[in-house]
Amino acid sequence: MKLFSITQTPFDAVRFCTSWLLSPALLFGFRAVISLYIFVAIYVILGEDQAQSASTARHEFSYFTNLSYWGLAFYFAFAAMHTAIYWRSGKPFLAQWPKALQIAHSVFYSTIVVFPWLVTSMAIASFIF
Repeated sequence: MKLFSITQTPFDAVRFCTSWLLSPALLFGFRAVISLYIFVAIYVILGEDQAQSASTARHEFSYFTNLSYWGLAFYFAFAAMHTAIYWRSGKPFLAQWPKALQIAHSVFYSTIVVFPWLVTSMAIASFIF
């Protein structure tokens, strides 16, 4: 048995660039707008924190909530880039990557899918209890 069954099943790079609901052009726009919104929100919050107290902005990467938000911002930025390349050329950019980076991208995707729900549920649980 190979690690992660790399030789048994091929990597499907198209699934990261397409949607069953939206065309690649609309999916690119959707992902780009979400990424832009998240980055603007992060920098506005950092600017407000810096204006109030310099010590709070220094602890931006100390909390799992902030790390999850940064992860979402970069995921949507790179997903928009991959979708734009697929939309323009018809070939997924991820298919050209080495297998190790394809696996790393799949792991990053799984963290983006799971961590925001984990952070939200932990925040709700800490509020209730």
